[in-house]
Amino acid sequence: MAFLSIAHGRETHGDQRHTHLCFLNTPDYRLSPNLVRQFRWTLSLPKLGAAGFPVAGGFMRWVAFLSFLVLSCAFGARAETPANEVRSVITAFEDGMADRNVAHLQKVVAGDVVAIRNGIRSDGWEDFRDHRLIPEFAQAAPASRWEIVKLNASADLAWAYAKTRVATKGRTETFLWTVFVLERRGKEWKIVLIDQNPGRAAPTSTKTRAR
Repeated sequence: MAFLSIAHGRETHGDQRHTHLCFLNTPDYRLSPNLVRQFRWTLSLPKLGAAGFPVAGGFMRWVAFLSFLVLSCAFGARAETPANEVRSVITAFEDGMADRNVAHLQKVVAGDVVAIRNGIRSDGWEDFRDHRLIPEFAQAAPASRWEIVKLNASADLAWAYAKTRVATKGRTETFLWTVFVLERRGKEWKIVLIDQNPGRAAPTSTKTRAR
């Protein structure tokens, strides 16, 4: 959710009187929970003339002020789309997996989640936590990088699948494919289905290695 708060005040410097406006714009379109972007800007506006227009030298400051307002509204609109909200939840899930943070994952996973990996099913958050996450988190997370391959979101339902590349020794590359289904529960999106299956790319050919 994005919001714009404005605080203003006046001060006098000699015979010049200025109005100071301070903007705080925090669009939460999350790339991750620890990446909340904050924009602060203080603009000193000159004294207005008798007709309500800025006096000489102040026109460009007003142009900058109006440009900032337009950009703030654009960022806010982007932050509130279902697709960006869902992307933020998936990012939070992947961050929680990488950080081995069970409490962080609980915030984005539904209590009635169904999690499937290699044909083994976990019913509900407690089953997923106790028989999947805690044993897996006993070991350090391998180096990896992930990306969302496809995401489709409506007002209350969304699905996406992601590809995670896991660093391994040798000539092969290991991948993990994850399918997510999310539902809007009240004001928040929750992950209700996680289906993960490993995949492996073909070994590097002898001809390619010779190069």
